[in-house]
Amino acid sequence: MLDALLQSLPHPVIAIDREGRFLLFNRAAERLLGAPRQAAMYDHLVGDFFVDPAEVPRLERALSAPQAPDARSHDVRVRTMLGEQVPVRFY
Repeated sequence: MLDALLQSLPHPVIAIDREGRFLLFNRAAERLLGAPRQAAMYDHLVGDFFVDPAEVPRLERALSAPQAPDARSHDVRVRTMLGEQVPVRFY
C-alpha cells in the first residue's frame, strides 16, 4: 500500500543508500530523469544524474550537518537522460 501511495505522488521521490544506490524511485522521478525505474535502480547510482560530480559529497555533508530536521535540504542540478539540466532540492 505504501509503494502504491509513493508511486502515485506527483513529485519525484527518490531514496538512496549510503553508496548512492537507489532504494526507491517513483513514477514522477522516472518522468523527471527520463530513466525507467528498473534501469535507475539496477544500472545507476544517484551520482550518475548529477551535473557536477562534486555535488555528491557536498550533498552528503549538507544533509548530515547538525541542524533542525526540517532544514535538511540541499539544492543541486541533475541531468536527465536527454541531457537537460534540472534544479532539484534533496531532503
